[in-house]
Amino acid sequence: MRYPKSSVVICDANLLPQVKRLFKDFPIIVLPSGEQHKRLSTVEWTCNELIKLGADRQTVLIGVGGGIVGDMVGLIANLFMRGIQFYLLPTTLLAMVDSSIGGKTGVDLPGGKNLVGTFYPPAAVVVNLTFLKTLPAVEFSNGMAEVIKHGILDKTLFNWLEKNTKQIKLRNSTVLAKMIRMNVAIKTAIVKKDEREQQQRMLLNLGHTFGHAFELLSDYTLPHGQAVAIGLAYATAYSQMPERNRVLALLTEFGLPTSLVKPFSPQAIVRTMLADKKHRGHTITLITPQRLGHVHIHQNLPIRQVEQFIRRYHEAN
Repeated sequence: MRYPKSSVVICDANLLPQVKRLFKDFPIIVLPSGEQHKRLSTVEWTCNELIKLGADRQTVLIGVGGGIVGDMVGLIANLFMRGIQFYLLPTTLLAMVDSSIGGKTGVDLPGGKNLVGTFYPPAAVVVNLTFLKTLPAVEFSNGMAEVIKHGILDKTLFNWLEKNTKQIKLRNSTVLAKMIRMNVAIKTAIVKKDEREQQQRMLLNLGHTFGHAFELLSDYTLPHGQAVAIGLAYATAYSQMPERNRVLALLTEFGLPTSLVKPFSPQAIVRTMLADKKHRGHTITLITPQRLGHVHIHQNLPIRQVEQFIRRYHEAN
């Protein structure tokens, strides 16, 4: 793809050698790696770097990296000079199938993930499968958590994943290309109906209300994909999903955990859930699957009810 001459590349520090080879003719801004740097201070620093480069309203940003880079570049593009164009080049499976789609931008606050953000879609998302060839196994597994989440939302995808597990694990390019296309289609169809996440788009947060709480309580030592996988285990238990064992088996097949090594207290989990963007007052919103292809949004759940479920779940597991 040809990028505008006015482009500035923003990438993760770990990707700098590859980015230098791919974008020889463009200035590059390097962001520090890790969720702990997904902060407003990083956004401010990056905007100052753009000013030093002489960026203006015709400047185009190219975000190269995983979900953290994509979320921040989108927010920077939205805020800098009240809005400039940007492209995303996702380099992780998670970013390719999930975070680069739908126009969400955001940074974290001490109290929770993505609490400051906007809806601002990229001009284009460019998927290059060669990045997946060298993607570390743990990062590939993290992406599969979001893929399996989409499979719970769409029974056809879930059945396909079960049948193609071996080729996915071998990273067969043809199979991966099809898997990514299926995931993009599923998420795009939902986002088109509810771009601002007023109702139906909340379905995409399946596993995330628990998952985000686990991430925050672990001080982000638990990767996002692993946190979502454990969140799916909790969510499927809450709704007593008939196919729960199939979900757990598929998560395990792709090297994802389905339980916390050391469970957090029910009170701590619920307290953290109350910082989630979907909560209303002092109640909790949970997204739970009734069965494959049928997911329900539970709103206004009392804190005590959720605490009691978590306590019983920990005692049984």
